Amino acid sequence: MPRLLSDVTATVVGNIAIVTGGRIGNTDRVKHVTTEVWSFNPISASWTPLPPMPFPREHHVQQVVDGILIAAGGENQEGPVLEMWLYDIESQTWSVAAPLPKPRIEAAIAL
Repeated sequence: MPRLLSDVTATVVGNIAIVTGGRIGNTDRVKHVTTEVWSFNPISASWTPLPPMPFPREHHVQQVVDGILIAAGGENQEGPVLEMWLYDIESQTWSVAAPLPKPRIEAAIAL
């Protein structure tokens, strides 16, 4: 990646990896949670920035269903979050979804 990010979440879509959020750097002393989103193409070995998430998060879960990336839970500088966002891969737009009933950090998702 173009810079050091830790505690990101990644999902593979076709032959592209989409990496979202995380912490800038790798230190717990000062938490700088980001909204960054990147795609990685292993064929060209290149990173491309995508539209940022509307809400910073790390330790979240994500999965892709029918061309929609679901990013849910995790935490930001203030603590655990309930927010869930949907990213339409084709139109490259984010929209808000119903919040989680309880915060989830470092959870897992499988479909």
